Amino acid sequence: ELDDDVLRDLLFPVTSNARQNATSQGYPLTDFKQIRDQTLMLNQGVHGVRETFEYSYNGIADTFDQVALTNADQTVFYLLLLHCTSKCYSSDQSEINDVMSSFTIRSSCAWFTCHRML
Repeated sequence: ELDDDVLRDLLFPVTSNARQNATSQGYPLTDFKQIRDQTLMLNQGVHGVRETFEYSYNGIADTFDQVALTNADQTVFYLLLLHCTSKCYSSDQSEINDVMSSFTIRSSCAWFTCHRML
């Protein structure tokens, strides 16, 4: 089942439990900082989350902005991920937000926007 926490943790450990598990297994990213945790409800039962967070690697802070959505019957997920240094993200935040907020689902599945669940 693709609940909101599964969508949050699709690529990176974002939830507290996922971060604890990752840390115990030697996960190399550190200094997690949550910037945004937003639940999304779109048309035709499409729903998901937008997560914006920071991680550091070797003392360099990176920001990740992720929109993860699933269709109503949870058989497909859609993912848009932006990654840049935290300095870049901060200076271009308005433009980045415009792009991330405009993410839409227009077809049942396009090769670059979805992954069929087995």
